[in-house]
Amino acid sequence: ITKINVNDSTTIIDVNDSIKNDSIKEILKKIIYKPDSINLFAFEEDRAKQFVKKVSRSYKNKCMLQFNRKGFGNATVDGITTKNFLTEKNKTLDSLTLWLIDSLDYLKDTITFQLKYFKKDSLNKIFEVTEPVSFVYNVNAQKVQQPSKLNVITNFTNKQVVNSNIDIILRFSNPVLNLTNNDIIVEEAKDSVYSVILPDITHDSLSPCIFHLSYLWKDEMNYRIKIEKNKIHDIYNLTCDSLVKSFKTYSADNYSAVSFSITGKENFYVFQIVDLIGNVVQTFNGNLPLIKKFTQLNPGKFRLKAFSDNNKNGECDTGFYLEHKLPEKIYLYPEEINLRSNWEIEVKWEIKD
Repeated sequence: ITKINVNDSTTIIDVNDSIKNDSIKEILKKIIYKPDSINLFAFEEDRAKQFVKKVSRSYKNKCMLQFNRKGFGNATVDGITTKNFLTEKNKTLDSLTLWLIDSLDYLKDTITFQLKYFKKDSLNKIFEVTEPVSFVYNVNAQKVQQPSKLNVITNFTNKQVVNSNIDIILRFSNPVLNLTNNDIIVEEAKDSVYSVILPDITHDSLSPCIFHLSYLWKDEMNYRIKIEKNKIHDIYNLTCDSLVKSFKTYSADNYSAVSFSITGKENFYVFQIVDLIGNVVQTFNGNLPLIKKFTQLNPGKFRLKAFSDNNKNGECDTGFYLEHKLPEKIYLYPEEINLRSNWEIEVKWEIKD
């Protein structure tokens, strides 16, 4: 052995070979890494490009467009062959529904719009694209019958027992321009005697078919929603049948409460209380240290999840290798949170890298 070099993390051993070939000395070099365990971390980039996946027009007055993935921004449309339409979007911005208003428009075989949406280039930069999109309706080829009635559904089943912080939702099958307390009757009863109440009724920000009924619903109370036949009209002058649905709120001793005391590296975090199948029950955010309390939670088993929201966009962003950008870190509280009726627990968590 002619030379042994020992560094902090690497040992290099040079060994002279005793065999000579044409007077050339062969050197065998062996590299030993210390420590002998190396951790490699990988992450998945969100590199899928957005494009229009499907367009359809099953009904003459309803044009549907679907993207292949969640949108990078707010897609917009301008009419080319029509200017009279309403736009409906979903929360993930990966689909659009265009409701044609004028019969002179929806009786046409083909309707064309100018679509503007956002894509990402190879360097992960967002840019806007504009392209025409056409919707063809062939009455002879359609097997879906045009609706003759306006339908309405709610986000609760009849006689369901619900949390008193519920946001009551009415979803109509077609757009409805306006809805007031003159159009529906909402009643409240402790036992069996009902009295009329006046909830706040607001249009959904994304859909012209959805309305929200907000009210300070009381614990352990009976509520009833009534709609008279032909009382509500949609934009096509279709009316709905009569509707009577009731629900009841839980008593106060059914709820659980939890207080969170969270410390760790100072940063802005988003926290999610999720059930065991992954549904998000509550969301909160803030800088550490953070104290947060929730009441009126339904009993059950939950997990607490967090991620460092460095750009404060409310989303857990993936990394980008070419820019040497790491994904935002995700943290999981190590224990299951068991909430019981009429019980409050305290959860302390120190977030560590």
